[in-house]
Amino acid sequence: MSNFRKSTYWLPAIAAVSLALGLAIGFFFGQRESQRLNKLEFIEDPLFYLSTLLKWHYVDPLPDDSIYRYSVDGLLTHLDPHTVYIPSSELQALNESLSGNFFGLGINYFSLQDTLYVGSTIPESPARKQGILPGDQLIEINRIALHANNDADSIIKQCLGRTKPEFVTLTIRRPWGNIESIRLLPEKITRSGISASVMLDARCGYIAIETFSETTADSFHNALQQLKQQGLQQLIVDVRGNPGGYMDAVALIADELIGGSDTLFYTRNKMGKEALLAGKTGLFESGPLAILIDEESASASEILAGVIQDYDRGRVYGNRSFGKGLVQEQFELPNGDAIRITTARYYLPSGRFIQRNYNHVSHNDYFEQLETLPFDSTQYP
Repeated sequence: MSNFRKSTYWLPAIAAVSLALGLAIGFFFGQRESQRLNKLEFIEDPLFYLSTLLKWHYVDPLPDDSIYRYSVDGLLTHLDPHTVYIPSSELQALNESLSGNFFGLGINYFSLQDTLYVGSTIPESPARKQGILPGDQLIEINRIALHANNDADSIIKQCLGRTKPEFVTLTIRRPWGNIESIRLLPEKITRSGISASVMLDARCGYIAIETFSETTADSFHNALQQLKQQGLQQLIVDVRGNPGGYMDAVALIADELIGGSDTLFYTRNKMGKEALLAGKTGLFESGPLAILIDEESASASEILAGVIQDYDRGRVYGNRSFGKGLVQEQFELPNGDAIRITTARYYLPSGRFIQRNYNHVSHNDYFEQLETLPFDSTQYP
């Protein structure tokens, strides 16, 4: 009986303490939430305010950088198609390609209807040595299927990105249907930017420029010197399939072909207008000159063709070029990524601005047209 009385005596006290404790805890957490929201009121940056709200209140966990990346990606979709975010995982390969030195197989490929095709191979590369040809379909690498929907870029980088070079097995389908498996050992590839330099006959020389990298202008100068020693009087410069590159490189090359101190091209940015002038005595400032272009000739390639055309220095042959009249500058970010921002527009000497409508940019225009053409297997040895 006494135990029952003691329990009855303490129950109201326990209930009162529990109630008080619950109110205190509720008040404490309420105050904390109120303080958090009050802190947000002092955040003047709307984007940071929104990011903080999502991080605190969204029902599922969010990766640390997801809000930042989604915000940047969303913003860039409203700008021109050449202002792009570059993850750190892709940055090294991109910088190496512009510097003219990189590690790999030497295959330039593109995606068409979820299928990967070889666009070209680099001279003296493992792919060129093993007979891989433009138009070959990439099926597998080390027995891993390759197609646009399974992030083929990452798969290829994973197969090549080892500390010690190891053979990879590439399975391809030839344009005439044969399926072949080819073993290749990745190598350090140096791209001069010039894929061919040859005399076609006793008077006419031919130089093919595949990209305008850091080394291209010097390589072009050396190629011209060699051709002149062989009797060069007429010149064909081929920039078909050339996606562009450094503005300085194309300015130096154009200066080899244009006499005087004329404006090669000029740019306009937020600071105003800046002209690039011809300033040196070039190796081929007179004599018949032709420039070859196609739908994949872009940016610096179009500058070279446009300068030659504007000054009636030579003739331009081929199909309509890509249409890129914007200049990008790359900025590295604190997290190791980078962003390439369009900082200027460039104009040809006549004032022409060649940027095509953003809504109609397609890297596959040329290849989509090729689908309608009959295939001739005699073109391939």
